[in-house]
Amino acid sequence: MNYPVKAALGLLMLGVATSATAADYPSKTVTMIVPYGAGGITDTMGRITAAEMQKTLGEKIVVVNKNGAAGTIGMTDVARARPDGYTIAMIPAAPLSIQPHLRKLNYDLGSYTYICQTFSSPVVLSTATDSQFSNFAEVIEYAKAHPGELTYSSAGPGSLPHISMVRVLKEAGVEMRHVPMEGDAGAITGALGKHVDLAIIAASSVVGKEVKTVAVFAPERVEQLPDAPTAKEAGYDYEFSLWGGVIAPKGIPEDAQTALSAACETAVQSEEYATEMAKMVSKPVYRSGADFDAFASEESRINSEIIAALNLTGG
Repeated sequence: MNYPVKAALGLLMLGVATSATAADYPSKTVTMIVPYGAGGITDTMGRITAAEMQKTLGEKIVVVNKNGAAGTIGMTDVARARPDGYTIAMIPAAPLSIQPHLRKLNYDLGSYTYICQTFSSPVVLSTATDSQFSNFAEVIEYAKAHPGELTYSSAGPGSLPHISMVRVLKEAGVEMRHVPMEGDAGAITGALGKHVDLAIIAASSVVGKEVKTVAVFAPERVEQLPDAPTAKEAGYDYEFSLWGGVIAPKGIPEDAQTALSAACETAVQSEEYATEMAKMVSKPVYRSGADFDAFASEESRINSEIIAALNLTGG
C-alpha cells in the first residue's frame, strides 16, 4: 500500500474515532464548579441542578466549591478550564455581571458558553426578631433621622444584594454603614447576633431562621414568608432578585453543548426541580443558552451604569 493511500486511510480512521468519541458524550464524570462556599444559595442551587441534570446525562456531576474573591476565583478557573464539556459551573449574578465592573479580572462575559438560566430568588431585608422596625418605611425614616447610624450586612462587597442596597440608599437619600460578611450565612448571622442592624440577603437564607423580614424586594409577598411585607407596600417600588444558571468554558464541542442544554432544560422544567426551588424560596426560570447570554449581557450593562453612577469602581 503506497503512502498516500495509507495517509488517507489514517485520516479516515481518525475521523471515525473522533465522531465516535463525540457521539459518546458524556463518557465520564462532569465537574460543576460553584464559585462560593458550601451552604449558600449558589451551592444549594448547584447541587439541586446537578442532581437533576445527571439523570438526563447518564453520568455523575460532581460539585466542587471554589470560594474566594467574591466568586471571581471560581469564575476564573471556569474560564481557564479545558473546553471539553467536562467542566461546567453554576454561576450567580454578581461574579458574572457585577464584579467585572468593579475591578480588573481575567474573564468577561465572552469567556463562557451559556447553557441555560435555572432560577431566580428575591432579595429581602431582615433584622432581629425584637428589632424596632416592622417595615421598610420605618427603616428609611429612622435612617433619615440618624444618618450613618444603622449598619447592614451582605454577602460581601459587590454582591448583588450589596449593589441593590447601595442603589436603594442612594435613591432614598439616606446613609447606612455596610459591614460585609462571608456569604449569606455570615450576613444573616450578623443580624441574628445583633452585630449589625439589618441584613440584605437572598430570601432562601431567612426561611426557618428566627429573624424578622421587613422588606421583600419583589412585586408581591412570597408564599414561604407570608408575614414579610414587600418594599412596594411601604411605598418603595424596588425589585431585586438573585439569578443564576449553568455555563461552561467558551468553545466546548457542539455535541457537549447540545447534551448539556437538553439536560439543563429537562432539569429546570421538572416537577422535582420546582419542589426543590420552592424550599429555597425561589422559582425555576428557564432561559436557553442564547437567551441566557442576552439576559446576562443586559443585566451587566445595567449594573455597569449603576456602578459608574455610584462611583463604586475600585480599579
